Amino acid sequence: MIKFAVGYSRRGIDETVNKTQKNDNNSSIQQGLMDRQQCFKVVAAAVKSVAKDAIVDLKSPEVAVLVEVLPISGVPVGSSVAGVSVLPAELVSAKPRLCVKALVSDTKTKNK
Repeated sequence: MIKFAVGYSRRGIDETVNKTQKNDNNSSIQQGLMDRQQCFKVVAAAVKSVAKDAIVDLKSPEVAVLVEVLPISGVPVGSSVAGVSVLPAELVSAKPRLCVKALVSDTKTKNK
């Protein structure tokens, strides 16, 4: 049995969509983006297709799937780019929310 969690982020997308909508008056762009719940369903289905006995565990996942929708210049309007990371439990923190741990400790703050 694999315990997994899914994280979702739309860094900078809302600002990009708002700017584009002001210029084009085209509200269909926002509708084309995958929302949080839809993302969770798609990722959960993909994980379960690979590991039938996988379950969601938000407190202590063995694996975290992080999806980040990114604004990339040069991509046609209405298209989006997503980065997907599959990370082991050692590289993520589940509290207070799912995020990637720092790979190197911050030595600058320790020297002060």
